Amino acid sequence: MIVLESLSKSYGRQKALDDLSLTFREGAITGLLGPNGAGKTTLLSILMGILPRDRGQVVVGGYDLDGRLEDIRRISCLVPQNLSFYSALTARENLSFFGSLCGLSGRALSERMGGAVAAASLESFLDKRVETYSGGMKRRLNLAIGLLGRPRVLYLDEPTVGVDAQSRTWILETIRRINREDGVTVVYASHYMDEVEQVADDLVILDEGRVVLEGGRDTVLAEADALILDVAGMDAILLGRVRDIGGVTATESAVIIGAGPGQASALKRVLLVLEGTEARISGLKGGSRSLEDLFLRITTRALRDE
Repeated sequence: MIVLESLSKSYGRQKALDDLSLTFREGAITGLLGPNGAGKTTLLSILMGILPRDRGQVVVGGYDLDGRLEDIRRISCLVPQNLSFYSALTARENLSFFGSLCGLSGRALSERMGGAVAAASLESFLDKRVETYSGGMKRRLNLAIGLLGRPRVLYLDEPTVGVDAQSRTWILETIRRINREDGVTVVYASHYMDEVEQVADDLVILDEGRVVLEGGRDTVLAEADALILDVAGMDAILLGRVRDIGGVTATESAVIIGAGPGQASALKRVLLVLEGTEARISGLKGGSRSLEDLFLRITTRALRDE
């Protein structure tokens, strides 16, 4: 559904996305995780044509970003982290305005608004100014606006920030429902590991603009029983040799050895490849208790202030 090839984006000397190649499955909910500055928001903005990329290919729903941007925007929607509506207007006025931007009017607009309002459970507050809404209601309106166009691809950037438990549960259930009933492909970027673990079919962990772990949710969570070697000093050639070992995932700073009967053999092969090179092993960890623990082991616990 979404295919990225060698995607790169820099802000000055800082690389936000570094030769990123990735595929998001059609009809799946993919949890997109990463510390601050990992490149999540940059990636979503490029997918919608909001930010230019430095290089690389992007294909969404069969449409190439070069030359088919309007087609991509027709089938896609980004619900941003920042609330994107007019607080001085009512929810009805906001939905009517944003629906008109989608080319809707008359009965079609009314029907789309009705569906979006029901999904966000805002029926009783349609004619109240949004500035009077709670944080959770504002988040639900933000989502409702994104659903007006009935997108085939929905990008969600931190959709539950600052909301109460009831609104969070409602938003998660709505995401699952539109994915299940309407077949919407969802990319869900969040810092909340428990939410991602609940809703995602697939998981992608980014760090410093690169994929450090990806796969089906159950497969990735199985890495909780993996061994992780902290390794420094691996060059591209050595990294490639390590990645050729079965049952092993490797980044420039870590080697992840999957759990299972072949784990000891894979560990031995990794050590043989590293032997006699400039690479240095600084730590060996194993036995995570959760997705959050796995995430911290892979990306390290250092603060990532932007």
